[in-house]
Amino acid sequence: MNFDLTDEQTMLREALTRFLADRYGFEARRALRQDSLGWSRPVWAWLAGQGYLGASFSEDDGGFGGGPVETMIIGEACGAHLLAEPYLATVVAAGGGAGPASPERVQALAARAAAATAPVAVSDKRSSPPKAKTASRRR
Repeated sequence: MNFDLTDEQTMLREALTRFLADRYGFEARRALRQDSLGWSRPVWAWLAGQGYLGASFSEDDGGFGGGPVETMIIGEACGAHLLAEPYLATVVAAGGGAGPASPERVQALAARAAAATAPVAVSDKRSSPPKAKTASRRR
């Protein structure tokens, strides 16, 4: 089994890593913490313009036909550079990672994500979050 990246996947990783290394350093993240939004719309627009937000969606859904490997490559670069933009919530969770959705819903989410018109989030009303039990003790 060959686990090497294709030339296109390598270019995808290198371009995103280079951009984030050049423009998304510690000071940029620190400035984002002071912003009420908490992330950068220009960076989000750049990610969409370069195709990163649509890379994981099929072409039929308005994306660029990537798959899990492309999602992993982009997610790895975003994690390595502590990207504050909502890539995980928009592309991975809303893009199908959170469960089944109708084809129409996937197409609408893919189009919004790929165009960066708005970040997308997912809510699952089928289950409630686990309840945590906490206790404190005096020492």
